[in-house]
Amino acid sequence: MINTIKELLESIRIQGINEISKFSHIKHGPTIGDMYEGLTKEMLNKAIFKDLNLKVCSGFICNRENELSKQIDCMIVVGDGIEIPYIKAYKYDIRQVIAVIEVKKDLFGKEMDLSYKNLLSVKNIIKPDHDMEIDIFEQAYENVTGRKLPNKQELDKMAEEEQYLYHALLVESYMPIRIAFGYGGFSTEQSLRRAFIDYMSSNTKVKGYSVSSIPSLIVADQNSILKTNGIPFAISIKNQEKGEWGVLGSANRAPILLLLYLIWTRLYYLFPDLPEEIFDNTEIFINPLMKAKGRKEGWEYTFIEGKLEYSNEEMWKPLEITLMSNVLLKMIEKGYSITLDNKFLIEECVKNGEVFSEVIKDLVYKRIVCVDNSVIRVLSDNWITVIYNGKYYFGDNFNNRMIEWCNKLKFVR
Repeated sequence: MINTIKELLESIRIQGINEISKFSHIKHGPTIGDMYEGLTKEMLNKAIFKDLNLKVCSGFICNRENELSKQIDCMIVVGDGIEIPYIKAYKYDIRQVIAVIEVKKDLFGKEMDLSYKNLLSVKNIIKPDHDMEIDIFEQAYENVTGRKLPNKQELDKMAEEEQYLYHALLVESYMPIRIAFGYGGFSTEQSLRRAFIDYMSSNTKVKGYSVSSIPSLIVADQNSILKTNGIPFAISIKNQEKGEWGVLGSANRAPILLLLYLIWTRLYYLFPDLPEEIFDNTEIFINPLMKAKGRKEGWEYTFIEGKLEYSNEEMWKPLEITLMSNVLLKMIEKGYSITLDNKFLIEECVKNGEVFSEVIKDLVYKRIVCVDNSVIRVLSDNWITVIYNGKYYFGDNFNNRMIEWCNKLKFVR
C-alpha cells in the first residue's frame, strides 16, 4: 500500500511543481510560499487515513500553559483545534499534533537555518508531562541500542552516557515528527551533508542544538538527512560503545518514502486498529552521517565521512547469518536458556571454525539478539530462521514479510 501512495504523492508533487512554474513571473515571496504550502497540504491529505479524524492545516501549536510555537506551514493533527479569525489557520494543543512540516521552494543554508529554528519552537514548548505511547519508546530504544528497554532500577545503574541516550529517545517518542521539506535545493547528497555538518559545527555550543532539537527529516529535492531514532529507521554501528547513538543518516532518493514511513509508523502506534498491511516492506539504504554521545557537559557529535552508496529502494529481505548463529537461535526457539558461557556452543563453534563471542557480537550488531545479564535473548517476538541454498537467514515476520519471502523460494526450516 505504501508504494501505491508514494507513487500518487510523487505524481502530485511533479504535477504541482509544473503548475506552479507557470506562475514564475510572480515574484511575490509570500505568494510563492503559499503555493508550495498548498501543494504540500494536498500531498499530506492523500497520505493520511480516513476515519481517524486527522486533518492537515497551518497555524500555531500551544501547550497547557498556552505558550505558542512560531507559525507553522503544515501540520498533521488529530481532532478539532481553535480557528484563528479571518485567516485559514488554527491553534492546536501539542498533544494533538502528529507531524509538523516547514515548506521551502528551495532548501539551501539560509532556508535550513530558518526551518530549523521554526521547528525548534515546537520542541521548546514540550512539557515533561506530555503523554507517550510506551510501545513507540520500546521500539526506539531496541532499534537504536540493540537492548531491551530497562526498568527504573536498571536505568539508575547505567553509565551517564547510557542514561542520556535513554532520556533522549524518550523525548523522541512523544515529540511530533518535525520535517523541513524543500522542493529544490542542494543538488547532491554530499552537498547537503556538507552544509549540515558546517551548520551543526558552527552551533555546537549554542542552546537549541542538542540531539533532541535536530529535525526528524530534512529534504532538499531528492536528497535527505534522516534522524535515525528507531521510529522506524536506525543505524547499527560496528563496535558500538555503550551510550553511543548513530543519530543521523542521509539518502539520495525517495524522500516521499521516508516521509511516509515516519508519519505512518507514528500513526500505526497511535491507532491500534491500523493493520500491518499499510506497509509494503520496501527498504531504502541510508548512509551514516553522525554519531552522538551525551554527557553532563553536553552532546558530543562525530561526523562520519566515507563513500556514499546509492539509496536503492528494495523489497525487504532477511539477514544472512552463520551456521552457529542458526544453531543458537534454534536452541532459543526450543526453549533453552543460552548464556555467554555456554560450553556446548563454545565447543561447537570451535568445531565449525567460528568463535562464539564473534557470533554473539554479529547477532547484536544486526539487532537480532540482545544480552541481558549474560543471557542471550531474541529482540523480535515474531521471528523465523530458514536455510536456502546452503545459507542461513533470520527474519522478523512483521507484516508476514518473512513468510512471503519464503513462499517465493524453496527453503528448509
